[in-house]
Amino acid sequence: MAAAAVAAALGIALSVVVARSFSETDTGRYFAATSVVLLVASITRLGTSIGLVYWVARLRELGRGQELRALLAIALRPALALSVVGGVMMFAAAPLASDVLFDGGTTGAELLRILALALPAIVIFDAILGASRGLGTMTPSAVLDRIMRPAAQLVLTVGAVATGGIVAVTAAWALPYVALVVIAGVWLHKRTVGDYSPAAPGLRGEFWRFTWPRAITSVVQQARQRFDIVLVAAIRGPAEAAIYAIATRFLVVGQLTNSALALAAQPQVASLSATDRKAAIASLYRSTTTWIILLNGPLYIGVAIFSPLLLSIFGDAYISAWPVTVTLCIAAFIGNGSGMVDVMLSMTGRTGATLGNSLGALATQVVLIVALVPTWGAFGAAVAWGTSIVVINALSVIQLARSDGIHPFEKGTAYAVLANALAVALPAGVIAVVMGQTWVAFCFSVVLCALAYTAFARLVRTQLHLSELAEALGRRRT
Repeated sequence: MAAAAVAAALGIALSVVVARSFSETDTGRYFAATSVVLLVASITRLGTSIGLVYWVARLRELGRGQELRALLAIALRPALALSVVGGVMMFAAAPLASDVLFDGGTTGAELLRILALALPAIVIFDAILGASRGLGTMTPSAVLDRIMRPAAQLVLTVGAVATGGIVAVTAAWALPYVALVVIAGVWLHKRTVGDYSPAAPGLRGEFWRFTWPRAITSVVQQARQRFDIVLVAAIRGPAEAAIYAIATRFLVVGQLTNSALALAAQPQVASLSATDRKAAIASLYRSTTTWIILLNGPLYIGVAIFSPLLLSIFGDAYISAWPVTVTLCIAAFIGNGSGMVDVMLSMTGRTGATLGNSLGALATQVVLIVALVPTWGAFGAAVAWGTSIVVINALSVIQLARSDGIHPFEKGTAYAVLANALAVALPAGVIAVVMGQTWVAFCFSVVLCALAYTAFARLVRTQLHLSELAEALGRRRT
């Protein structure tokens, strides 16, 4: 979670540098191009990241650790081969894609070609991090992906802005993946050197039967997070895409918090599932849902209330996008109520259900984008994304409750929502109305709400499982 906070701050700083250094058109090209490469990476990754989390943790739980190196070969070789092919195809198709997304010109094609060269590194880096989490540690994910990668991207971007244009900035975004995949690979090699035996009969088939639905699901999920920027660029142009991308920047902070808890919980849920310990899985799910609401709620409420002020950080041209930010904050807050339901379905082996839900949400989002963006622009894309969040979370919660009798709701959930309403939304809303959209009002709200929120949380700390959270944060492996 600490690393997620660092990543969020660095990510916002990177967006500020790009938005303030270039025109809305070039900024839109940058965000659309990086979204394209992440979409292609999610396709060529073949779901190996989540597959390795599940199967590495499962083999260790079942005492089959000597098969880990064989498992890595089963997973990584196809992903590497497909990512190389995907990079070549992306490089060749760059001019055509630029005509569709960036209104022609050579700049867009150059951006896409630079990112195509980094595609294999992006794919393998993410897969290796999945394997590291399966081994029971968050260190590589936290240090390499949440701290070193965004820090390197920010430093290189500042240098690129000083010496070059948007092409150099895009290269600065891609380069850290190339260096970090080597570091991650060396780390993983050292942790898997030891007793070795060939994969047990059927392991390859079992791995890919679990992974292939998740591979498609990861593509769909990435499409839900990134394809909207690409579609807005194609429908309304790069400038509108820049406005939409910037308006969603603060939501990334909440997503990183969710990701921190979810990534840490994945191997635990997989291990518990291997021994069919449903009561422990249900307890983990409910407590983490309460924590997600508790941690993310103040962020979404505060950003929604002070969205015009916060968007001014990126430049005056982006202040008008505050309705987009408010819409997404409301949808994200509602989505917090389902907790990490996708992890629960995946790590209990129901990857087919997650695939179906993701496809339904993506279809909803795309249909609404096509219908609303031509008229409403970025706000239409926000309505589409918000609706898809509600759809996928509702479907997933219902399915998990029916299949396993597991749901995210408990007394702590209600207390977490009440804390956000009384200690954050009410005082911050009053301050914003009385003092206006000023930094003095914002800072006063942060201090007052932090004091009130802490006091309320201490009163109901038992219901919020704060003792368990503190114990988990303080625990160290021996």
